[in-house]
Amino acid sequence: MQKGKNMKLKKVQIHNWNGKKFEFAPKKLVYVFHENGYGKSSLLNALRYGISGSLPKGAEIRDCAVELTEAETGLDIYRERVAGSTTCKIGGPDGNRMAEKQLNAKVSEITGVSPSNLQVISSSDIFAHMKPDEFLALLLEYLPEEFTFQDILSYMPALTEEQSTILEQYLCPDGFPFGIYALDVCRDALTDTRKAKKATVKQNEVQIAAMKCEPAARTLEEVEADRYDLEAQDRMYADNSARLKEYEIAKKKRDDQEALIKKCEDWLLIHSVAEPDPETLKACRTELAKLDQSKSAALTTRATAETTLKSLRATLTNLESTVCPISKQLTCTTDKTTVKDEISKAVATQEAALKKAEEEIVAATARIKELNDQILAEEKQAKAYNNVRLTQEKVKTLKDTLPVLPVKPIAAGKTDIAERRKALEAEKQNILNGVMKSRMEAMNRKLTDEIAQYTVLIDALAEKGPVKQGIVKHYVEDFESVCNAHAEHSNGYQISFKLDNGIKVYASTPASKEPVYYMGLSSGEKIIVTFLVIDMLNSLTGMRMAFIDNLEQLDRQTLEYVHKTITSKEFLEGYDHVFVCGVNNHDVMEVFNDKTGVTRV
Repeated sequence: MQKGKNMKLKKVQIHNWNGKKFEFAPKKLVYVFHENGYGKSSLLNALRYGISGSLPKGAEIRDCAVELTEAETGLDIYRERVAGSTTCKIGGPDGNRMAEKQLNAKVSEITGVSPSNLQVISSSDIFAHMKPDEFLALLLEYLPEEFTFQDILSYMPALTEEQSTILEQYLCPDGFPFGIYALDVCRDALTDTRKAKKATVKQNEVQIAAMKCEPAARTLEEVEADRYDLEAQDRMYADNSARLKEYEIAKKKRDDQEALIKKCEDWLLIHSVAEPDPETLKACRTELAKLDQSKSAALTTRATAETTLKSLRATLTNLESTVCPISKQLTCTTDKTTVKDEISKAVATQEAALKKAEEEIVAATARIKELNDQILAEEKQAKAYNNVRLTQEKVKTLKDTLPVLPVKPIAAGKTDIAERRKALEAEKQNILNGVMKSRMEAMNRKLTDEIAQYTVLIDALAEKGPVKQGIVKHYVEDFESVCNAHAEHSNGYQISFKLDNGIKVYASTPASKEPVYYMGLSSGEKIIVTFLVIDMLNSLTGMRMAFIDNLEQLDRQTLEYVHKTITSKEFLEGYDHVFVCGVNNHDVMEVFNDKTGVTRV
């Protein structure tokens, strides 16, 4: 739980927010009682925007401005919305522009609340999220801490090493802590990957079904050998001796090329060099250029200081003499102490400048040498790496261009070559289809296994999965204790949270000592429970500002009780401002008729 500092507003100015304009100096209690359509929701959304920069989801907000003046620090926050973008300033509309992130940091500094928790919540927000799954999602938004990868693993003890590796790659590749919503981002990414893998499996299954192949009786190498033999017979030379010589020449060329390949590969084994980082060399050269400039400037400074010192020292020497430097006869009796002091100070200044320049020259010279050595080493590594790369390319080229040996001369048979060629081609294609089918089936088995691993992770990160359920279960007791700490002053109310397809809110009330599910409470009881939930959420974030609305839904007795509660010292001590909103019907206006201590908008 966080404890916020104060953020007392001295003045609120809202211009053209959905056509509404507000300007008031809020006290701790602010009453907004008007007919429907007056702009109570606009006031809430504008204040949220002014404090945190957040906008209502799906709303088109433009051509408006919110200015908030903080009472104790005098901070003047100004946010203006024009053409779909926000401009932030400090000091009002004519103040200094500032990035929104920086402005939020200033607000956080005053409130003691982190930028991610600068949220102003109303009772309407609570009413709108009381279904178990929606209330769970709402509470997840207010979890006060970040998680590590090990925290998440603790909720999935049965996770395999393979699943853990996959999860870490998606959830925290940089190793830094993350918020609760990183789990949703991770789950979406896992789902997208699983979807792609399923699509690949389906495509492979279609191709596998289309492949026609019988079990192969021979290997592809055996078939290819027959094909080569057949082609050799088809190209049989009349002169076997000439063909044999051609074979021997090709054999020698192949042997020589294979020997060269081995020589290159042996060289590569003992000349392994890591690929240099071009950015390192670039950074060295950039720094060297800057140092050259710095050294040149220091040399100039040194020369200037030396010249100036020479002149100043000569002047001091002349001042020591009492003989007029012009006439060489007259005696000067003028007191030169002040002048000599000034020149002595100038000499000291120049000597300091000279010393600093000398130090900078020495430092720059040393660093330049280091950089030149480093550049030389980087260039040497690049050259060595280039030699390795060229040798690797040479090996690849030699392998790709390895001569194919002609078939040794044999006597031509009487077999029908055309029929044999056709049969061998069909046999080869059958083998290739079988190999491709086996590979695709193996790929599908691997993909199916991976899909199962991803499904385990996706299910674990679901809203009702063990991770979020475990996190929420961990925090439920904290949530309850904060609610019930405030419930001590609420005349017999006791709150409990139960995990049931989300989180269900139960309350013991003055009318029922047995806990009643939120949906079964009366309107007045719901308002009280909502107060307690708002208090709890604000305790989680440290915010000291709340909106309580829809008072017109309460009967007279409940209105009086609510008025007594929200004006009590115990309730108000936790807030800088409480905005109380409702339709201005007869009962509301009679009960909330405070003459002092409130601001009416």
